[in-house]
Amino acid sequence: MNIKNVAVLGTGTMGHGIALLSAKAGLNVKMYGRTDESLDRGISSIIASLNRLTIQGNLSEFECQEILGRIKGVKTLEEVAEDTDFIIESVAENLELKQNIFNKLDSLCGPEVILASNTSGLSPTDIA
Repeated sequence: MNIKNVAVLGTGTMGHGIALLSAKAGLNVKMYGRTDESLDRGISSIIASLNRLTIQGNLSEFECQEILGRIKGVKTLEEVAEDTDFIIESVAENLELKQNIFNKLDSLCGPEVILASNTSGLSPTDIA
């Protein structure tokens, strides 16, 4: 499978970092947040990271704009599932929240879509 379009659920430290690295690798990224405020925070964190990389001489301003152009904020799981090859959730460590997200995604995505979780303390078996 050739992965080109990814979605990252969550705009916090892990979510925005995964979104940034995915876009830096040339992938098209949808970053999911439940509110405009969370999306704004996530995008602001990405911009701050890109600015640091530019100041350090690791990326040009042009490269930063290209990377940022590959990231789109979305607020519905329907938007997340549309034309996406790989989805990784990185939401709060709340079992019920993660289960609800995966149940919804399971009904929205075809069998070819890869669903993944970023969890530090929950059992993947319990989430699935």
